[in-house]
Amino acid sequence: GGAGVVLGKEDFHIEFLHNPDSDTMTAWFFTPHMEDYLRIKTDSFDVVAKLPDGEQILTFKAVANPATGETVGDTSQFEVRSGWLKNAEHFDAVLKKILIRTNLYEGVSFNYPDGD
Repeated sequence: GGAGVVLGKEDFHIEFLHNPDSDTMTAWFFTPHMEDYLRIKTDSFDVVAKLPDGEQILTFKAVANPATGETVGDTSQFEVRSGWLKNAEHFDAVLKKILIRTNLYEGVSFNYPDGD
């Protein structure tokens, strides 16, 4: 039910999912073809949401999960909270940049909820 975004030529994937009952959005990183979750070594990343009344920066922060052993700096799950998300149904966005292993991805455009 989320927006799938491909990084590179099927190098990795991100899925963005908005919780319609709250002001949160979650992002998960996946291996190629979305087979497995992919832990990455970052604390946060930014997405620029392009809204009719201007741009909003969404800073997704790493989520620790004791059940899976994931920690901040070694996790596949990230979350952001912003008041305007509560009523967000769709918007264009750009992933500013993210380093995954040795690959740097910059300026990745997508639409929520359509993906890329």
